[in-house]
Amino acid sequence: MARFESELFEPATWKTAYPWEPINHLDRFDALWAAKIIARFREQHVRAAVQSAQYSSAEATEYVTRMLVERQRKIVRYWFTKLSPPDDFAVQDGQLCFADLSVVHRRLVGTPTMKVVARQYQGDGRPRGAALQPTSSDARKCLELLTTHGYAIVRIRTKFSERDWHAVDLHIDMSLDRWLRFIGIERL
Repeated sequence: MARFESELFEPATWKTAYPWEPINHLDRFDALWAAKIIARFREQHVRAAVQSAQYSSAEATEYVTRMLVERQRKIVRYWFTKLSPPDDFAVQDGQLCFADLSVVHRRLVGTPTMKVVARQYQGDGRPRGAALQPTSSDARKCLELLTTHGYAIVRIRTKFSERDWHAVDLHIDMSLDRWLRFIGIERL
C-alpha cells in the first residue's frame, strides 16, 4: 500500500498501470461524466467498499478509505472546473432549471465561486433579448425563458474564479406555445 497515495495524484495526468481502452481514449466529456458518478459516493460508501476487501488490519482499511476519498475530491474538483457544471436540466413553468453541480457536491469541490451568465439565441444564432439571470444562487438555478416560436439555443456560461469561461448550449424546440422539448445538450 505504500505506493497507493493521494498527495501526488493528479487527475489530469493520471495513467493506469495497465492499458485499458476506456481510459486510453478518455476525453474531457467522459471525464466529467465519470466525475459526476464518482461525486455521488459518500465516505461511508467508500468505507463499506474498502471493508468488503477484508484487509488484515483496521489501519489498512482506514488508509485506503482516506486515500480514495482524497482522490475522489481531487477528481471532482478538477473536472467540475474544466467543463461547465450545470446539469440535470428541466423546464418548469416557462423556466429552464438546472443543478449547479459545484454547489450540489460542495463537500468535494469546496466553496464554489462560480459565476453564471446565460443568453437565449434564435435558431439562426442571433441573440434574443438581454442576458438571462439565474433566479437563485443555490444548488438549483432557473432562467426565465423568453417566449419564442421555433428553434432556440440557450447558452449557459460559467466561470470559477479567474479561470476560463466554459459553456453549455441547450438546443430547444419551442414550436408550441410554452411547450418545450430539448433537442440536444452540447458542452463546449
